[in-house]
Amino acid sequence: MQLMSDGTIIQFLNGSHSYEGVWFGEKHPKRKGVFWWRLILADYFKQQIIDAYSYGYHNASNGTISEINTTASDYFNQTFNK
Repeated sequence: MQLMSDGTIIQFLNGSHSYEGVWFGEKHPKRKGVFWWRLILADYFKQQIIDAYSYGYHNASNGTISEINTTASDYFNQTFNK
């Protein structure tokens, strides 16, 4: 039997992959608490927002704040609606 490799924190929460070798509902051997994954999840969402605004900044057609926000929002929605 081949073991699955670790997935993202979202895949972990969906139960389709382990994260750091731990499956959802299992106690993490190195991290404290039952909800040890919450900080990782928060960091994941922060990074998604940073990525979206970076994309918006570099791809906005006219460079205005409004256009950057619209481009970033479109990118964010496309990323999470896959």
